[in-house]
Amino acid sequence: MPSGRRTNTIFSNTLFAFPFILFIYIAVAPGTYAAESRIDSHISLSQAYNDNLTFTVHNPMDDLIFMAEPGLKWDYQTDRTLTTTSAELTHYGYKDEHELNRTDQQYNLRHTWAITEKSGLSVAGTYKKDNTISQRTEDTGILFDTSDRTIYQIAPSCYWNLTERTRAELAGGYADGDYESNRYSDYTNKKATISVTHRLSSRNTKLLLEGDYAHQHYPSYYTTIDQYRFYLGFTHPFSERLAITAWSGAKYTETDYQQLVREFLGYNFYLGLFPYPVFRERIESKTEKDWGYIGLIQLTQAYEKGDITLTVQRDIGTSTALGETIEKDSIALNSSYQFIRHLTASLSAEITNEKYNGTGNYAERDIYRFCPSLNWQLKKDIWVDLSYLYLRSEEKIESTNMKNTAERNRIVLSIAIRNEKRL
Repeated sequence: MPSGRRTNTIFSNTLFAFPFILFIYIAVAPGTYAAESRIDSHISLSQAYNDNLTFTVHNPMDDLIFMAEPGLKWDYQTDRTLTTTSAELTHYGYKDEHELNRTDQQYNLRHTWAITEKSGLSVAGTYKKDNTISQRTEDTGILFDTSDRTIYQIAPSCYWNLTERTRAELAGGYADGDYESNRYSDYTNKKATISVTHRLSSRNTKLLLEGDYAHQHYPSYYTTIDQYRFYLGFTHPFSERLAITAWSGAKYTETDYQQLVREFLGYNFYLGLFPYPVFRERIESKTEKDWGYIGLIQLTQAYEKGDITLTVQRDIGTSTALGETIEKDSIALNSSYQFIRHLTASLSAEITNEKYNGTGNYAERDIYRFCPSLNWQLKKDIWVDLSYLYLRSEEKIESTNMKNTAERNRIVLSIAIRNEKRL
């Protein structure tokens, strides 16, 4: 690594760590308020089988994986502040694919402060070091390479209770991702959100108005994405157990990227007799502008021993490398049911359709996800969890009208032990 980049990396790491140091000092420094401190430690041991580790179409890798996840969480609370810190390590040991063995790290810090009875602020930060293969446990993208990466995130926010029923919030966010492999682009993501909620007098119905702006930059792809989103929504309880959440709005996306263009100049002659075409290649900067409808409808029904949630959603994303607009339509079902006091079953199922509007190879993709699980509480602080995941992706290639299909079956058996202690 060049010395200049190393210096910048050290500086950015130190700058990012400063809020952590500041808030930890606030948490442990003597104060005028009565304080309560609590520490929660846990460890989870899992054995998994995955028949398509990288979720690829051809020549999938399967393996047995052992996972150990120790973690520590510390809460420090006063009359007006709450500081939460956590650290978690996840070790992956593969039976055959030993080159994938690794230990992921994640550290979180959040500090909230009630400034007055009507206002407050919070700052949350995350440092994470993992591998792109970790994101393919639940994600649906095709993974063309494994790469270690480091992610920094910081998210400040504040709120004001304008009246007894009206609340305004302003939130920001900054994320920085650094990849070791040059097949991925490092990125920065900046976001700002403003929202207003108003509770009606009847049946606790809430109205929501929200707008946000996000700026994403991928230097290796020479891509910059600006997104503006605005929507109106509401939540309404039909009864104590049945509620609806719905919102609708629009998203505008402006993408600047670069594309290689080959220009035909004509023919030249080899030895004055044999013609051959002559091309000139150049990099051309392009801008794509697009807007579309986004929305969500969610119904939640609670029962005496469980609940069920049905979600229908439409969203719009953007390809980081080609500047293509991606329209996403999904329907999801989530449910849980407690058979007996210490045995709970859960089910998560989702179907997503993605359409790519642009010059890329993929025109459309259908994704199917099905995940049932069982959770059994053996003792007060000991849980056993058994889960199964089926994942299928069908991609239609625009140029050839061919269909590529990737499938994954994964089963995980884990035991978790937790211990909570007040200090």
